Formats: sequence, structure tokens, C-alpha cells
Amino acid sequence: MQLKAPKVLLFLGIGSLAIVLLGVWYLQGREDNSKNISSTVPEHIQKAFDSLDKDRSGSISLQEFESSIVNAGKAIRAKRHAAWLERIGAQFLSRDKNKDGFIDQPEYRELVVIKQLGKKAPPLSQYDASKDERLDRDEYVNFRSQLLQLSVEAE
Repeated sequence: MQLKAPKVLLFLGIGSLAIVLLGVWYLQGREDNSKNISSTVPEHIQKAFDSLDKDRSGSISLQEFESSIVNAGKAIRAKRHAAWLERIGAQFLSRDKNKDGFIDQPEYRELVVIKQLGKKAPPLSQYDASKDERLDRDEYVNFRSQLLQLSVEAE
């Protein structure tokens, strides 16, 4: 499987792309000393290169490169998900007006998204897994996640 540049750029951040390009420069310097490319490489560049060169062959194979791209994508998604959970947790606390640790019916009806949906808004009971007529933090996260999925599907 050969990666094309647009997919590579999609998964790589600018910093990661710079590391890869510097790694390529580093390899060229190792292979062709006649071009006067310095063989002294900054430590952070060497560490980045070594982290990609899993078999310590002195070069980065396509498989090593693809694996690093996949792993970088997973790490980015994990960080984004953690940040999203943190935002939703803070949102939950701000929406819990009576500070009892739950979103009850009156608080649910006051949620902006529920107001926007009007009569099309799903009932609180749809997300109330514990059937106590209120949403705890985990139920609220599930609620927000399902609404996010619905909005993605609608686009």
C-alpha cells in the first residue's frame, strides 16, 4: 500500500511533517557526504528519527512510516476525545443549575440544543439509562455523543 501526500498530510501535524522531512534530510546526509551535508544532527531530530526507525536499520521503511502515521492518528484522536470529554464534563457542571450532580427535567428543557429542536427534541428518558428521570454525568456524555452523531449524519 502506497500513501499519497494528501493522506500523509491529513494525518501528520506540521511538527511531525517537519520531523519526517528532517529525517529524510538526515538520511540523504548519511548517504551522500559529497554534498557537504553535516552529519551532526540535533539530538531531538535523532530521537524523532530513531522513534520511526523501529528495526534500527538506519532508514525508515514504508511499513515503519505507515505505522507511525497510524499511531500518530490514534494519539491525536485520543487527545481530542479526552479534550472533548473535559469540555462536556464542564458543560455538564454548568448545566446542573441546582448543583445536585444531575440534569433533571427542568434543566434538560433549558438546554440550548433541546430548545432549538423544539417538538422534535428527544425526551430525557431516551438517554436516562438508570430510569431515575434525570441524567448523571455519564448519561449526559452519552446524550451529547448521540446528538453529535445525529448532527454528523444530517450533514
